[in-house]
Amino acid sequence: ELTAHADIDDKGQTVTVKPYIHHNPKTGDDRNINKILGIAGASLVGIAGCVYSFIKRKKKGGTDNE
Repeated sequence: ELTAHADIDDKGQTVTVKPYIHHNPKTGDDRNINKILGIAGASLVGIAGCVYSFIKRKKKGGTDNE
């Protein structure tokens, strides 16, 4: 016999197991995706506005010399 548990109420013979708390490791990527998407969306709206303005001016005859 290697061990014996003589007194069940003895604190010296009590083993406590703490639950493992899983955590995600830090990858170093601190970019804010919402800010990037906001800037990209504003850029697309600006480009679409320029294209619309160009097409509208081209249909009217605009100031282009042909």
